[in-house]
Amino acid sequence: MSVHADNGTHVTHARDGRCEVAIAGGGLVGMSLAIALGRGRVPVTLVEASKASPESASGYDSRPIALSQGSRRILHTLGVWQSLSAAVTPITRIHVSDRGHFGFARLRAEDYSVDALGYVIAAGDLGQALEAALGSCEGVRVLRPATVDAVTRDDSPEAQLCIAATGDKPVEDLPSRVRAKLMVLCDGGHSPLREQLGIPVNERDYGQFAVTARVEARSHHDGVAYERFTAAGPLALLPMHGNHCGLVWSMDADSSKHLLALDDDGFLAALTEQFGTRLGGFVSAGPRNAFPLRLVTATEVVGRRLAIIGNAANSLHPVAGQGLNLGLRDVAALAEIISGSLREGGDPGDASLLAHYAQCRRHDQKRVSLATDALVRLFSNRLTPLVLARGLGLLAFDLFPPIKRHFGNHAMGLGGHHSRLARGLSL
Repeated sequence: MSVHADNGTHVTHARDGRCEVAIAGGGLVGMSLAIALGRGRVPVTLVEASKASPESASGYDSRPIALSQGSRRILHTLGVWQSLSAAVTPITRIHVSDRGHFGFARLRAEDYSVDALGYVIAAGDLGQALEAALGSCEGVRVLRPATVDAVTRDDSPEAQLCIAATGDKPVEDLPSRVRAKLMVLCDGGHSPLREQLGIPVNERDYGQFAVTARVEARSHHDGVAYERFTAAGPLALLPMHGNHCGLVWSMDADSSKHLLALDDDGFLAALTEQFGTRLGGFVSAGPRNAFPLRLVTATEVVGRRLAIIGNAANSLHPVAGQGLNLGLRDVAALAEIISGSLREGGDPGDASLLAHYAQCRRHDQKRVSLATDALVRLFSNRLTPLVLARGLGLLAFDLFPPIKRHFGNHAMGLGGHHSRLARGLSL
């Protein structure tokens, strides 16, 4: 089967299910990788369990996502950002505080010579934009609703994926097997394929759930994102359209159940008690959801004809909003390395190539994982000496520009090595 890529060149998918790269998992990271490789004229097969549904964006909800400046650049180069202008809200300032204690820190976009420190978007809106871009990538073959039931990786130059339909009706032209020189695993933090392949993980259960909702404040947020550390856990309010804010509130399981069981008035009263009246209080709340929080890091992110990216490689606490941004940097680095290899007639599943990818990403992945975990541990401890030290630390951070600039650049995804996609260059 031969199809045309967006630039007019031919991309070929073999009728027997052969391709250069097979992606297991079509979430936000999986779709982004498929788009990046498709735009780079790489034959890709994407296997996704959910049905195609533009209305529901493949089941994504309205939970808020903070996208860094680096992620904006990557999505812009992929041709996705251009359709998101009406859906994103710029973060112009960030205010960090520890409830009931002195000390706070502030970050401002103008201090970094950028229009915004980041952008907030509902997961569903980003999912819809990626779905639309994926539909225009003729070099990408999408198998859905389907899953990868088993994987065979022997001494042959291909990985073999056994495909099974997940819906009630048979999928037309769904192959029973897909053969690829490289399999990319990005099926989430609870990755069943990672477990099936015997990839060990380091795991920490935080004993917390993140409660998410969209709430409306009486006063406009003016583009300010708030990170407030409470006795129950971190509470983030992210600016969205109008007076709306995206809420991500971490707490223990019993507290999350109680919060979800409250009516809207009770929920908003509990939120106001913890956040305060800086925005004049809250007048409405949308549907609420909760999900468990764990730190999961794969001990290896590459293997025989295998790469692991996104949450399947590093699933983080949402305290600093870095999870998806880290995954998009995985996408940009892997897509660049694969495309460069294929241009030179190389093999995308070559062991040395994958080792190079792992080395390129190791520092960033470890730094973000350790920093996020340290924040959770630091602000979860209520011992008086540590609380005092935290307050002093926040004040010192706020008053010392070099530290602030270094932290801000990395939080915006602008520190360290920049991929071609993050520099606005095509693959």
